[in-house]
Amino acid sequence: MHSAVLLPLLLLPFSLAAKKTVKVGDGGKLVFVPDHITAAKGDTIEFTFYPHNHSVAQSTFDKPCQALEKGIFSGFFTPTTEPANQTFTVTVNNTDPIWLYCSTAGHCQGGMAMVVNEPKDKTLKTYQDNSKEATSSSQSEVAGGVISDQSSGSSSSVSSKAAGSSSATAAATGATGSSTAASSASSTSATASPTNAVSKVSAGAGLGALGLLGVLVGGIF
Repeated sequence: MHSAVLLPLLLLPFSLAAKKTVKVGDGGKLVFVPDHITAAKGDTIEFTFYPHNHSVAQSTFDKPCQALEKGIFSGFFTPTTEPANQTFTVTVNNTDPIWLYCSTAGHCQGGMAMVVNEPKDKTLKTYQDNSKEATSSSQSEVAGGVISDQSSGSSSSVSSKAAGSSSATAAATGATGSSTAASSASSTSATASPTNAVSKVSAGAGLGALGLLGVLVGGIF
């Protein structure tokens, strides 16, 4: 009887995470829909891609359209149908702002940007205004999220740190189809450090919860 009560309590932190969905290039426009998201730690953001050529890349507020080294990058998606049969999913590790843009030439300058957890003193409108004269850049490799094939349900991942103080778990895949990672003409220097241990910590937390449950149940009986 006690174990039936304890199990939901132990699993509660794993069930509270919310899934957010963002449409990239919906309707053939240079937009993220929605372009403002409020996300809690543990929430996931799933990006779906629409024709013709779009990406999700991360920058800092002060350097719009400039790829953050070791930040989020989905690679380029070039679907011919709506939406692409692959998605890119980012896990939010804290509530710090995350500034995202499309790194296809001219798209960020055209206002194709969004923000996760917008701060009061820095707005997406200001970011978009400052991006008009900026030069776009991309990372050379997919990072900061997981690409999943919706038709087969397969995915693979690698961990990396997202923004200077914002991080996103998991990353890249060699999934075939409409997504490829490529470099852009220019590069940027920014600081961030990889966190390959994030996924191991998450797995350890799950095993720790199950181990605690075993101890509690054993003590009861």
